[in-house]
Amino acid sequence: MEAACAALIPLAVLFLTMGRPGWLVAIVLLPNVLLLAVGAAYWRAKLLRIEKGRPLAATLRVIAAARRPAMVLTAIACLATGAAATGLWPTEVGPRRLPIALGLATLAVAEYANYYWRQLQHFDHLADLRRLAREHGFRPSQLRRDLDRHGLG
Repeated sequence: MEAACAALIPLAVLFLTMGRPGWLVAIVLLPNVLLLAVGAAYWRAKLLRIEKGRPLAATLRVIAAARRPAMVLTAIACLATGAAATGLWPTEVGPRRLPIALGLATLAVAEYANYYWRQLQHFDHLADLRRLAREHGFRPSQLRRDLDRHGLG
């Protein structure tokens, strides 16, 4: 799913911006694609571990190395979107681009948090939703737990 979204979200953005995303949307799209690629690599490695017993360590090292660039790109995306929203962006953003940039910046923050910090998704399994209610908070993400287990957190 993550790999498909890493390809489909840029295509959707091109469609929504009529092929002219502009610098702001392009900047905000970068962390999303990176984070979705991280998610795709992680879940593929988990599947191969279950199906074929392959170790996670090599993939986790790459994912751990991507953490800081993903954080920096997400911060830049948020700052650029904030600058555009407040009128500080030096070029014309346009009425279509700002909502797209805001949505993508929000998605980048959510994806970063969901992979590297806390599991935000609790709506696909009833057990997760019950655990969220019972424990009064978000639990560490599966990726974070694996990174910690391998000394890469």
